[in-house]
Amino acid sequence: MELKNIDIEKLMDLAASGDNMAFREIYENFFTPVYKYVLTRTKRDDLAKDISQTVFLKSFKNIKRYKYQGKSPLAYFFTIAKNEIINDWRKNKNNQSINNLEERIKVEDTTERKTEDSLRIDKVKSAIESLTEDQKELISLKFISGLDNSEISEIIDKSEEAIRQMQFRALKAIKEKIKENE
Repeated sequence: MELKNIDIEKLMDLAASGDNMAFREIYENFFTPVYKYVLTRTKRDDLAKDISQTVFLKSFKNIKRYKYQGKSPLAYFFTIAKNEIINDWRKNKNNQSINNLEERIKVEDTTERKTEDSLRIDKVKSAIESLTEDQKELISLKFISGLDNSEISEIIDKSEEAIRQMQFRALKAIKEKIKENE
């Protein structure tokens, strides 16, 4: 996810030096990817919005301590988001991973096509549930948030090659699980 015509590192530096307009620009460009990531992990729109807002409030309060470490600034926000999700899970003792996919898609079984879609969604949901937590997070970052392997590598602190292998194994496991259920 590249910001077009914007030097994000320069914006981060400006924000760290107290430029609120620079932080606003960062917020406007990064809120949606952070929100999508949180939504895929929590499955609740209201909670995803709350956590996303908390991510930006925390980053705004601590932006002066931000130091470029060779990673995409998006990784900084996703790391905060991941920690906030974990905090929420711990607080509520209700670990919600990738589930309730049908709620987001709002499948109605009034027609044959929609019923078939619902069955497919159930199969995919079941297959995703069988993945490890790391694989679920990878699938979420890659296919829901639309991040590339280098960005995912920075967020989950694994090499790009490890990300490719994890993705291959996760997709293979999903395919195998779907075949099992047919």
